[in-house]
Amino acid sequence: MINRAARRSLLVLTLIGSACGTQASSGQTATADKSAVVSNIPKRALSQFPPPISAALTSLSSRMPMHLVAPLTIPSNLSAKLTIAKSGYTVSLYRCESGFPLNSPEIGSPPNCSGLAAYFGAFGGTRFATVAAAHRSLVNSQRQQTRFCGPNTNTSQRVSLLRGVQGVLIGTKRISGYCELHFDLSGWSVFVGGNAALRSIAAAKQEGLRVVDIMSKVRMPTNSGNIVVQTAGDGNHTWLTWTIGQSLYTVSGYHSSSAAFAMAGSMAFVAIVPPE
Repeated sequence: MINRAARRSLLVLTLIGSACGTQASSGQTATADKSAVVSNIPKRALSQFPPPISAALTSLSSRMPMHLVAPLTIPSNLSAKLTIAKSGYTVSLYRCESGFPLNSPEIGSPPNCSGLAAYFGAFGGTRFATVAAAHRSLVNSQRQQTRFCGPNTNTSQRVSLLRGVQGVLIGTKRISGYCELHFDLSGWSVFVGGNAALRSIAAAKQEGLRVVDIMSKVRMPTNSGNIVVQTAGDGNHTWLTWTIGQSLYTVSGYHSSSAAFAMAGSMAFVAIVPPE
C-alpha cells in the first residue's frame, strides 16, 4: 500500500527520447540500500494454497535450498508446470478448459490448453551465493533500452497522476515511435513501455496512472523491487521482481498487469503452521 509520505512526495516520471538508444538504470535506485528491504510476505501452511500451487510446492519442499514463496490467490481454472533448477524454481500457469495434474503434457498443448493464448503467468525464485549477487541480478532485471516517443515537444511537462503524486514527462519532436515511462513509487522502480499503444505522451501517462492506481490497492511483497510493464497487442506483459536476503523472487502476468499484481499481493511463504 502507498503510505501518506509517498503520496505527498514528488515523483519524477521521465519519458526519454534518445537517438542513441541509451540504457536506463533506474533499477539501481530501488536496490542501493540492501539493509532497508522489508518483507510483507506472511507465512501460510501448505494446505492453504490453491491445489495447482500446493502440488508444485509439495514437489519442491524437499528439493529446494531456499524459502519457497507462492500466491495464495489465483483463478480457479489454472493448471501448473513446474521447472526445477539447481538454484531455483519456476511455476508456469496456464488457463485450460479442464484442470490438469502438475506437469501434465496437456498443459500448453492443443487442443485444450494451447500456446501463449492460454499462458497466464508465472512465479518463482532463485537462490544466489551472496546477498550482493542477488541484488546485482535485481538491478539487471530493470535495464531496458530507451526508444523514441513522439510526436510531441521537447518541453518537459509536469502532470498530475493520482493521490497527489506529481510527475514530469519529457518527450522528443524529432521522431515518432515508442514511449517509455520510468518512475519510482514507494521504493519500487517502475518501467512502462511497449508497442504502438504508447506512441504518445498521453497514452504513456494513462498507463502510468493505471499502474499507480493498482499499486495503491495491493499489498506489495517488499518495500522495494522492480516492475516492468510492456504493452502489446495481446495484453500488458508484466514482471515484478524483488530480493529477500540471497533469494530473488519474480511474479509475472502475460496478458494482464492487474493479474500479475494480484498474484504478487497474495504471495506467502510456505510454513508448517496450523490451518487458520
